[in-house]
Amino acid sequence: MAVKCVRLTTGEEIIADVTEHEGGMTLSVPANIFLQPNNKGQVTVSLIPLFPYAEKKEFVFPASSIVVSFHPSKELHNEYNRLFGSNLIIPTVDLDRKQLITG
Repeated sequence: MAVKCVRLTTGEEIIADVTEHEGGMTLSVPANIFLQPNNKGQVTVSLIPLFPYAEKKEFVFPASSIVVSFHPSKELHNEYNRLFGSNLIIPTVDLDRKQLITG
């Protein structure tokens, strides 16, 4: 499984832990992605659970309903993890591996 963004034929954009399989995808703990302008002329992102009233948090979508899937930016991935996932944060800076090894 990997966290990915998916655009559906309905126009909805979803972020979820995705498992791809023949004929479609299974989306676990999916959230709708909403873009909202703020009073500073910038756009903010809101994540809202998809079907929050559902008993199970896994949904199977056929390939015919998926337009595109892609990996989210680190910032969006981190926000999804913070709200719905593991709380693990992906560093946004590259670490100097040589420095880490030598101390």
